[in-house]
Order: sequence, then C-alpha cells, then structure tokens
Amino acid sequence: MPDNNGGLKIAKKRKRTTIFAQSNVLNRLVGRLPGEEDEYKIVSYSDLTPLGFLSFVAGQTVIRNLDIVTFRVGPTALKTLNVLAGRGRICQARIVVGKIMERDDRKTSAVKYWEDLCSVCARYHWTCVSRNNHAKLLLMDTDAGKYVLEGSGNFNDAPNFEQYSFTKDDKLYQFYSDCIDSMVAERGLDQMAQVNASSCKAVPVWSDAKLEF
Repeated sequence: MPDNNGGLKIAKKRKRTTIFAQSNVLNRLVGRLPGEEDEYKIVSYSDLTPLGFLSFVAGQTVIRNLDIVTFRVGPTALKTLNVLAGRGRICQARIVVGKIMERDDRKTSAVKYWEDLCSVCARYHWTCVSRNNHAKLLLMDTDAGKYVLEGSGNFNDAPNFEQYSFTKDDKLYQFYSDCIDSMVAERGLDQMAQVNASSCKAVPVWSDAKLEF
C-alpha cells in the first residue's frame, strides 16, 4: 500500500539471485515465471535487455496490457514488438520514451526511431509518448498474472552491465501503472484508440529461443 510520502511499502519476498552472461540462457537459469512469493534479482554481464524478459514472458503467456518506460526503443526491439503483436502475444500497449528520441535527427542516414515507433504503435492502436524520462520499467498484465521488471537497461539491443528485479506483484504493478497514467496524461495525449484486450486472439506458444523477422 502507498505510504505517506507517495511511495509503496512492499512485503518481503523470497529472492533468487542469478548472475549470467547471455540472454539465451534466461529460460534455463530462471526456469519459470516468478510466483507470488518470488523476486528474481539478476545481474547481467552482457547481452540482456528488457526485451529478453518480454520475449521470455510472451513465450509462456499472452500479454494483455504492456507498459514500457525507457529512454529509447531500439530497432531490434521494435521489430520484436511488431512480431509479438502480429502473433497475438501482445494486445494493448503504452510506450513512454525520452524526449531525445523524438528529436533524433542527427543525420539523414540515422534510424528514425520516433517515426518508426509511432508507425508500429499506430498499426496496433497502441499509445506512445515522449517525456523528460530516464526511468526503466516493464509492466506486463498477462493471463498468468501481473509482472513487473525494474532495472537499469534500456529497451534496445546494446546492453552493458545491467541489473534487474523481476517479480509478480499486483500492488507493485498498480503503483507503477498509476505513475505511467500520469506520464501519459502530461500533455493530455491519448493518441491511439482504446482496444478491448479480451478481443486479442492468442496463438500457440513457440519453443525456439530466437524470433525470426
């Protein structure tokens, strides 16, 4: 529950700490989605971003509502979002990025991150906004429960040394969801039409570790 300072008090959970190098061993090391009493603490040497967690969750359950808060969405991450949405693994989504992403016009050959992001969001009737943001959060409301990823990694394909906390927690999910509501409403933007998540048709889970584009 929220405290008097607007924060959130969290009950202690059973923690599992894992250190690893490659995202393709996430399934082997973590094994399953966290339960109500679990909190996975993960330190990555390299090659693990929030995209790896998203793919891990989407490979096991349908994500009805997805919230991504990041400084930037990279091109590989955007392709993966497009693939997962096309396969029915993601229904509704809101994406909050930093303002610099909207103004990324360093040279004519540069990837037009913001334009590409808006194009994908428009295709699936998702919401995307740019804010003075440096937070990194991933909220996933799924058929298996509500999951929260907190960490240092951006939603791109160029990770460094990163740390993450991955948990299943309805109260923590709602706390961050309310914060994202405020981020999205900052300029009164609600660009995309609302989609009834229950109308999202699920498709069979794939077993391969990599997504083909």
